[in-house]
Amino acid sequence: MDWADSIRYDIEARGSFGLDPNIVMSANPNRAQILRVLQTLLADRFKLRVRHDRREGDTYNLVVSSRGSKLERAPESTSATVRIGLYTGRRTTAQLADYLGSIAGRPVADGTGLTGIFEMRLQFTEILDDPAGVSVFAALREQLGLQLEPARGPVDTYEIVDAQPPTDN
Repeated sequence: MDWADSIRYDIEARGSFGLDPNIVMSANPNRAQILRVLQTLLADRFKLRVRHDRREGDTYNLVVSSRGSKLERAPESTSATVRIGLYTGRRTTAQLADYLGSIAGRPVADGTGLTGIFEMRLQFTEILDDPAGVSVFAALREQLGLQLEPARGPVDTYEIVDAQPPTDN
């Protein structure tokens, strides 16, 4: 699969989700639905086959800090502004934990025990090892009253078994 290391592709998908008749999309698809459609697209166009394994590994638990939560309840959920260095919106702590997993480089489980929707604004330095910036770990404690504790738990791993150059449109 040397071609996969040297050739780059832009994948542009539009609102037609008829790739897999088993996937019924709502008007506002959730992340899981979109990922299933993307997986089907990659399998179809690139003949991508992956091996999934789940094993014990390093994780984090999102917990309330010893100083207590600074989260304020919100009446309803909103979409979030999500990018590296910024997370805002009215969300659950489970949704925050999912986001933090992509930032921290390992799965994050919601262990806060907090239920409901909260107003969230988390801002931190995008470069994780910037000594002049605010790390995501410090920002969680200072801004939200939460923290990440190292833990062990299930970690999903994926290995590419095979892939072919894409078929023509």
